[in-house]
Amino acid sequence: MAEFMKQNISANKIYTTLIFVVMAIILYRIGASLDLRTYMDDDVYFVKALDNTSLFDFLHMRYMTWSGRFFIEYILVTTINHHMVWRISIPLCLLLLCYSICKTIDNGEKTHPQYVLICLILFHSMPSKTLTEGAWWVTGFYNYLLPVSFGIYAISVVIHYRSQSNFKLFTSILALPVACSNEQMAVTMIALLGTNLIIDKKINAYKTTFLTVTLLSFLILMLAPGNKLRFLGESRRIPEFADYGIIDKIGLGMDRLGVVINASNSLLLIISALLILLYFKKVRFHPDVFGTIVCTIIFVFQIAKMNNLLPVQFMKPGDWINFSFYLRYTVALIFYVCIIYIICRVFNTVNDYVTVFTVIFAPATVIMIGFSPTVYASADRVLFLFECMILLVAMACVKKVLPKKPMTKA
Repeated sequence: MAEFMKQNISANKIYTTLIFVVMAIILYRIGASLDLRTYMDDDVYFVKALDNTSLFDFLHMRYMTWSGRFFIEYILVTTINHHMVWRISIPLCLLLLCYSICKTIDNGEKTHPQYVLICLILFHSMPSKTLTEGAWWVTGFYNYLLPVSFGIYAISVVIHYRSQSNFKLFTSILALPVACSNEQMAVTMIALLGTNLIIDKKINAYKTTFLTVTLLSFLILMLAPGNKLRFLGESRRIPEFADYGIIDKIGLGMDRLGVVINASNSLLLIISALLILLYFKKVRFHPDVFGTIVCTIIFVFQIAKMNNLLPVQFMKPGDWINFSFYLRYTVALIFYVCIIYIICRVFNTVNDYVTVFTVIFAPATVIMIGFSPTVYASADRVLFLFECMILLVAMACVKKVLPKKPMTKA
């Protein structure tokens, strides 16, 4: 028996070591492949940002005339010319993101490296444009992967704060100014923290500090005078945007959301397959009628996408009278509501509230893009947080499918 246990421990060590080696190879190859894109205006702009001005004057000018992302832009302009900094930081932030996603769904349990590796692999299944613009593009990294990885790390700490070390509690607070320098991440954090306070029903010094720093960082971002000037400047893209009401802007956001859901998306396909499997497993392969209908809708929707039967173009002027666009929105929403329904059936304990919150709130991160006149000009980088939230849901499904112990006895 003792000999068997020694062999089992040795096998586990080899297995864990192999996982770390694979992750190291993946991260190294990512770092080695990165470079500045001198053909991109943003990279060139920030590389030369301090050529003729001081750091303080540049940050003041940006805050007053363009963007409230003060903390991100401070890090950006002071490090972008040091190539090894972002060549190392991008893989490390990706590792932090994957680790934090796994930690968030682990309910305080120890996170095994196999889940981090799976998350790292699934991360690469994001739509290529979103991945490229939000992570591999250097300026995109500073504005998306960096704050999102910091934000999800802070979330993973605050929702399991009772089991966290003082070091993690402290660093989660330090991460907030950067995390909340991205509008989508900041709103998501505030909404999730509010949900946590309602469910946990406890407030202490740490949570009070966390909420205070989050709100202050968000205010610094949103109250920047440059936001208004930027809004006016960007409105040339949609001249009538200033006259749009809240319903119109939500409609623009829905247009983007409909395209996101109907377009090819490996993560949504993986979630669909895993949820159907988990649902039938939960009901012991004796589903009720409604559950069967919901699973059928999810299955048929994915088949339709694979055969390019769903339109994925944005609405153009005059298309508002085209019935097919509203049918597209309806189909996309029905599919996503079905996903939410199955999630609520499978993840139905109090400890699963983060997964349920994430799948419900993820579309809001896309719809809120409609409140900016750059709703169509921001390309796919603004979908990065949505994809990361979908990745969290996918990992929650993976963790339920895989056995609890990474290795079983022979």
